[in-house]
Amino acid sequence: MSSSFAVAAILTAQSISAQVPGATPVAIHQAQAAWVIDYADDRCRIIRTFSRDGRKSVFYLESTSPNDGFRWLIAGDAVRQFNEGEPFEIQFGPGFESMQGISAAGLSLGDYGMAVRGTGFRFDAERTARIFAKLDEEDRERSIKANLETGEWLESDAVAVRAALARIDPADPEPQDSPETSDVISGAQIEWIELNSPEGGRHRLETGNFGPVMQAMKTCIDDLVTSWGLDVTQVRNQTKSPEWLNQDRIVSRIVENYPSRAVLRGQQAEFKIRVIVEPDGDVESCTLTALVGPEGDGFKSPACGEIRLWAKFAPAQGADGRPIKSFYQSTVRYVIPD
Repeated sequence: MSSSFAVAAILTAQSISAQVPGATPVAIHQAQAAWVIDYADDRCRIIRTFSRDGRKSVFYLESTSPNDGFRWLIAGDAVRQFNEGEPFEIQFGPGFESMQGISAAGLSLGDYGMAVRGTGFRFDAERTARIFAKLDEEDRERSIKANLETGEWLESDAVAVRAALARIDPADPEPQDSPETSDVISGAQIEWIELNSPEGGRHRLETGNFGPVMQAMKTCIDDLVTSWGLDVTQVRNQTKSPEWLNQDRIVSRIVENYPSRAVLRGQQAEFKIRVIVEPDGDVESCTLTALVGPEGDGFKSPACGEIRLWAKFAPAQGADGRPIKSFYQSTVRYVIPD
């Protein structure tokens, strides 16, 4: 079940951008409506629409768990002249420097049309490398290749992650951000989003301050985790996430059981797996979320069935080092080789 409600009352009014003499003109897109939170069983999403001379754009910010970070999507007039497959720059300003993305081929959003997507307010190679450091070398390279192929990363991102991996000792404890304030503090540094591409020009979405937006997202995520039967405080302060001990074996079984009809049609899919892991490592439940693929054509993945029967996990550890009930989340991509 999902519900939506406006959060405009906690947000500041939009600022008006000034043009810098001699700089490339910036097309200003003013907020058309209040921020809206869309709360569902498997994710939190915050949405706002913008308008420029009657032409509309939309911005989505989405997260599926406290440890998953967040993804954004922009569609409509602000990106309608971007070329598919070509790099663009985006800046969540003024607090963060611009970063590069790639316009994914075929990505669109209903009547808004052309869309671009990405993750975070900046590319954090160090944080990504710490996640990848837990994988064996083959899985690291597979993950890096997948991010490059899907357009999530540029070659420079892969280079930065590999460089960070060379510096990291997997045995070192992970640095802990303040779970209560880190995203809110980051959001307070943002007043606008600016996009730039050679063909599409410069466009700025006048979002207003992001601090309250990220606070609203945190509240939504806390409610989401509670609905899974977990203790939010324990999850946010855990020192170690659940570890999937026999992942290679189970993933092989999942891949082998890819629906034959989907293979014949060349259909690929991507979705997230969320597993609730008990303090003794047992699997309480497994859920597939955020399916991208032939879901409307009877597509069924065997992933959760295999995990419930055969998966083995080491439990999460709380702030005191004791096992706690928590969740494991991962992305499964069915990719049919050329």
